[in-house]
Amino acid sequence: MTDPDVLLPLLRETAARAKLEVLREGGGMPTGVCVLKGKVIAVIPHGTPAAEECLHLVDALKRVDLSEVFVSPAVRDALE
Repeated sequence: MTDPDVLLPLLRETAARAKLEVLREGGGMPTGVCVLKGKVIAVIPHGTPAAEECLHLVDALKRVDLSEVFVSPAVRDALE
């Protein structure tokens, strides 16, 4: 995997372009990806380490349609 500090901003940009809902709450909340009423939601509390956030964003992005979204080569590699 690409360096998380390099990959994370690219994943965040892709998530924003894909209109992926990312909930950022305080600590103590479980981290992960869920589907609620057909919508994919990534729950990533503030302070989550970059490598862990990358894993959750990749998981979430794999569940959404990216056919109309620009996906950088680094993100595309992470999704494979």
